[in-house]
Amino acid sequence: MIKIVPMESAHQPAVAAIETTTEQADFVGYIADLLPTLTPSERPFVILLEQKVIGFFLLDDGYPNRYEFAHPSEVGIRAVVIDHRYQGRGLGSQAMQKLVELNQDQALVLTVNCRNTGAYKTYIRAGFRDDGGLYLGGQAGPQHILRYGPERE
Repeated sequence: MIKIVPMESAHQPAVAAIETTTEQADFVGYIADLLPTLTPSERPFVILLEQKVIGFFLLDDGYPNRYEFAHPSEVGIRAVVIDHRYQGRGLGSQAMQKLVELNQDQALVLTVNCRNTGAYKTYIRAGFRDDGGLYLGGQAGPQHILRYGPERE
């Protein structure tokens, strides 16, 4: 069973050991490099399978301050990664379902690289909607802007 919990210091070695493919690293970077740079507005979470860390993501309360496309009421989701050894089993979809269940009263926003079709489909299945906008500031190319929660009027 998939669980999502706030990252604790005891999780750090397992999070740093999360493996991605080279192509995925283009999209999310290396989590071990990200951890020392976290700001107070970035809340790290781990994705657990039977108490084993298999993934990671950030909820970023400061996202609207850095990205014009994000609405002031939205929380950003960043650096979503499932260890490549656990991919292809539907665990990413389960994790995104848990994420939206835990944040059902919160408007969420994320970007996903246009080349990352598997992740895009996972987010859409979890209830995110593509508003047709693209973020062009990503290092790995254009990204779809996906939103979850109440539509902005």
